[in-house]
Amino acid sequence: MSYESEDKSIDELIVLALSNYSNAERYEEVLVELRSRATVEMFNKAKALTLSEDAYRRILGAQILCQLGHSKPKFVQQSCKILLSMLTSEENPDVIGAIAWGLGHLKAKGREAPLIRLKNHPDAEVRLGVVGGLLGLATEPAVQTLIELSRDIDHDVRNWATFGLGSQIDEDLPEIRQALYDRLFDDDEEIHLEAICGLARGSVNQTVSLGLLVTHN
Repeated sequence: MSYESEDKSIDELIVLALSNYSNAERYEEVLVELRSRATVEMFNKAKALTLSEDAYRRILGAQILCQLGHSKPKFVQQSCKILLSMLTSEENPDVIGAIAWGLGHLKAKGREAPLIRLKNHPDAEVRLGVVGGLLGLATEPAVQTLIELSRDIDHDVRNWATFGLGSQIDEDLPEIRQALYDRLFDDDEEIHLEAICGLARGSVNQTVSLGLLVTHN
């Protein structure tokens, strides 16, 4: 970790993160350090950020809370409650996207319905967040939403939705296979390969011919 972050206070790290928001690599480095400080003080500071009038501060707060403690997350129930509450009133697309991804990281109960309601949002960042928040959910509404978003006009939304259908759930349903098959003809190579991987994963006992899929590629 750079910036001698271990010697910096939480407040100093927050300032550092916000000042480097446009530098993804540096921002992520500071965010990792903030998330590692899984204390009551850090939780309260992150909660305060989510209440800020500044969108960047709200994003940072949500991104801290959703992985506070990294692989051993702390304050999960409280963080889920905060993010779900934020989602009811937030209007900034970038913040909504961060909240949605955060709810997915936390596997928050009750996230499915409010996220699905946003699936037709005009901003692609929000729709991408919907995909991120639903990854791993295998309920019928979640799967149908991912199928719809696998046809989205935005590349990243299609890509992540295809990944979600093909690699993040174990269900092998005809409508999932059809959605993945449709993406074989996507102009984007990465999405095409995600579709092949998804079909290969679920086609052991199916009639899909991987030889034909590779030939198409």
